[in-house]
Amino acid sequence: MNIELDILTFYSEMEDLDNLRTGINEIDNQIFSLLIQRLGLVYNIGSVKKNNNLEILDKERENNIYSRIDSQYKGRNGLFLKDIYKTVMNESKRIQKE
Repeated sequence: MNIELDILTFYSEMEDLDNLRTGINEIDNQIFSLLIQRLGLVYNIGSVKKNNNLEILDKERENNIYSRIDSQYKGRNGLFLKDIYKTVMNESKRIQKE
């Protein structure tokens, strides 16, 4: 076993890991911004629904979102997105009830 080679490999992999994490951080910042933009729209939708005595829950709308995910993303990717959107939609409904 060449310890010097192992150390070089370790540092190379750690540098790669840091670069990958930097990429994730950049994407996360974009996601954060988009979610905040979405939140603003959710507040506006809540106001429109209250002013027009509309129900907060729109099951057809939720099903449409899940169908869009299913049609564009298969397998693990689709499940990943659906899990995230369940939380997003639940929080959206909660906010609209305020």
